[in-house]
Amino acid sequence: MVTKSKIIMLQYLCIWMLLNLKCVCSIYQAFSQEDFEEKLVDFMILSNQSFAIVENESLQRLILLYNPNAKFLSDATVKRRILQRFDLEKEKLRKLVMVRIESKCYLKLSASDFGYI
Repeated sequence: MVTKSKIIMLQYLCIWMLLNLKCVCSIYQAFSQEDFEEKLVDFMILSNQSFAIVENESLQRLILLYNPNAKFLSDATVKRRILQRFDLEKEKLRKLVMVRIESKCYLKLSASDFGYI
């Protein structure tokens, strides 16, 4: 018969296993400073954070708790990385728009040139 105490013990066992599995997985998952910096920039852009947030001691302690190897960027470096990302995305968008404009112009020219319309 399954009692309430057995269910509680099973729940605690599952939680303990999940926590240990998380620890084991984090040991085998290699830390990449480059990935960390990219994700930090993503976080700052998507949540509209101030450049100064990277120098916040509370945030740094939180990150170091999960990865003591993390190296933090200065607010000036983060600003530069965000502006570089902006320039990269702006160029991607410009190319996409140009392709769309060129394809529409080409379709208009080719359709009238060959009498399809």
